Amino acid sequence: MNYRRLGRSGLRLSELSFGSWVTYGNQMNESVARECMAAAHDAGVNFFDNAEVYAKGRSETIMGDALRKLGWRRASYIVSTKFFWGLYDGTNEKNTLNRKYLMQAIDGSLSRLGLDYVDIAFCHRADPETPIEETVRAMSDMIAAGKAMYWGTSEWSAGEIASACEIAERHHLHKPVTEQPQYNLFHRERVETEYARLYDDFGLGTTTWSPLASGLLTGKYHAGVPADSRAAIKGFEWLAERILEPTRLAKVQSLVPIAQELGCTLAQMSIAWCVRNPHVSTVITGASRPAQVEENMRALDIVAKLTPDVLARIDAIVASDAGVNFFDNAEVYAKGRSETIMGDALRKLGWRRASYIVSTKFFWGLYDGTNEKNTLNRKYLMQAIDGSLSRLGLDYVDIAFCHRADPETPIEETVRAMSDMIAAGKAMYWGTSEWSAGEIASACEIAERHHLHKPVTEQPQYNLFHRERVETEYARLYDDFGLGTTTWSPLASGLLTGKYHAGVPADSRAAIKGFEWLAERILEPTRLAKVQSLVPIAQELGCTLAQMSIAWCVRNPHVSTVITGASRPAQVEENMRALDIVAKLTPDVLARIDAIVAS
Repeated sequence: MNYRRLGRSGLRLSELSFGSWVTYGNQMNESVARECMAAAHDAGVNFFDNAEVYAKGRSETIMGDALRKLGWRRASYIVSTKFFWGLYDGTNEKNTLNRKYLMQAIDGSLSRLGLDYVDIAFCHRADPETPIEETVRAMSDMIAAGKAMYWGTSEWSAGEIASACEIAERHHLHKPVTEQPQYNLFHRERVETEYARLYDDFGLGTTTWSPLASGLLTGKYHAGVPADSRAAIKGFEWLAERILEPTRLAKVQSLVPIAQELGCTLAQMSIAWCVRNPHVSTVITGASRPAQVEENMRALDIVAKLTPDVLARIDAIVASDAGVNFFDNAEVYAKGRSETIMGDALRKLGWRRASYIVSTKFFWGLYDGTNEKNTLNRKYLMQAIDGSLSRLGLDYVDIAFCHRADPETPIEETVRAMSDMIAAGKAMYWGTSEWSAGEIASACEIAERHHLHKPVTEQPQYNLFHRERVETEYARLYDDFGLGTTTWSPLASGLLTGKYHAGVPADSRAAIKGFEWLAERILEPTRLAKVQSLVPIAQELGCTLAQMSIAWCVRNPHVSTVITGASRPAQVEENMRALDIVAKLTPDVLARIDAIVAS
């Protein structure tokens, strides 16, 4: 067992921990609970999570009795509990974080647990009616009174956590050191996106819950709800309804072969996937029998097997339901590796070939030989398409792009080669990428004159800071030749996310070795200032700057599709929500955006 610091605190938690939600008092009695805790402790687990509301207080009582009978040294384990929902219906006794409730709640929990203190006291939800400062002061005083060592939040928004931290720092109080959010393959956005700045700004740790998505990621629900499962418990009918959602069940089944290749269960792979995130301090697991505890612990052996390729395949499955049907690639991306990864993912996803569109691009080449790079001559193109199809594992690509124009090869030679590629069934259409309007027009005219396949699309960069080609240079091509566009870089290489205002984040594209030129371009002061000026407009629209920037591209009728990128499914989902913003880009909003960009 490895141990991680809880954020920037000095407290060290086991990578896997043991929680009591649902199972204590519902699926197990005190003796089984004690056996499960003993099995976890024997495996190196030192953190045991609870909450006042679990089994209406019974969960704390069961854990307290087990701890007493196990006789462990108090210094050797960490116990948490959580407050908000309450146990009684009286005023100030439920759904609150006011001082009176919190001070009463901690005493009740300590009595049920049979402890003098808990190590971490969580605020189980945010309370919109109690001032955050009142809650922060109460939690800080709880620590000062020796009833808790640290405090944290659970399912608070990033803004609420930041406010609590800022209040604590301003008044020299104990700030929350951790957040307890749900985190699993189907619930990622908070941990991976919303809380991103809190890790550095406040040293926030996370004790994540539900790594198996309430059991969905065990795979046991594919034939319905087993009688001994959590979703079969009285009062948890809502859980069964959520778990049996057909799209998610299908994704779970698609994940099973990956787990089998790794030599583990789907549950172990899913837990390992959570552990592999460095911002996760501990993953809270649950179990209703000791054998299940031991099985969960073996997930730690799988973490090292989650290579970038495996993670990409997992992500492709999880993110497959956003309605996207076009997947763009290029021979040169990652020196051919990108096509191989996409091909493997497509094969394992098992989608009908007719249901999706794949493109690739040729020009830069993979090798240094003559006729193998920086060319669009016939020999190179015919070799390149065969190589790409082999790496992609496809019989054809839907669109083959010429990645740049080639001033040394006659355009007619390129047009004939691309047309023959289509005639041979290796591509359905062809297009250009970053060609001038004159070069595209010449290719179209040659094709029309010789009755060949002409380019149907251009793939140009298009974003708020790179507009002229799409909006001006290509203007006549849309009518003259029916040109479409598959635009790239809607976020200007990440600049329009707003994340570069304080420099280059360590996990950003601009921090990658070999991309120093990108950092230099992104950190240009004038553009950074414009980006900051755009943020308030996005906030008024109720979206992120990235979503507004993508929506801005979509709103152009000459844009056939906007190619987005993501390094995790939560980011895919965030990008997709940009479509909800397009209708909000009124002429007035667009004018305000233009005024900032053109200033």
